[in-house]
Amino acid sequence: MNYMNHNSSLPRLFKAMDQWLAHDMQSFEQKKFTRKVYPATNISENEQVYFLEMIVPGRKKEDFKIEINDNNLEVAYSPKPEEQSAPNESKFILKEFELGSFKRIFKLDDSIQLDSLKASYVNGILKIELPKKTVSQPTKRQIEIA
Repeated sequence: MNYMNHNSSLPRLFKAMDQWLAHDMQSFEQKKFTRKVYPATNISENEQVYFLEMIVPGRKKEDFKIEINDNNLEVAYSPKPEEQSAPNESKFILKEFELGSFKRIFKLDDSIQLDSLKASYVNGILKIELPKKTVSQPTKRQIEIA
């Protein structure tokens, strides 16, 4: 029978695992993890208007871009690079949040008046009003048979 000497192979295995973990943890710490975070959005309606509200605190309204493109409502935010740096030419010691870019696309149907949209940004909430097209009521009349 061939017996493996566990005592001689275990230290090499542990050393290899230590090296692998040390390298992996070092690269883990060096990576900048970014995840796409989309702002929470509420959509509501009444008889005349759809309301879209996005909670996006701490942004500047000039950095938002709202467009209609092929019956899609595109809402994007892209901060200027200087807004991402630490204040007063300092460096970050801890940075847990970013005002990162985002883009949301909402498919619109034919019931919306695309030329009458309104948007406002107040107290960290972006509000977009999408007026509905007025639906003409069908006229009813009786036709006499001759």
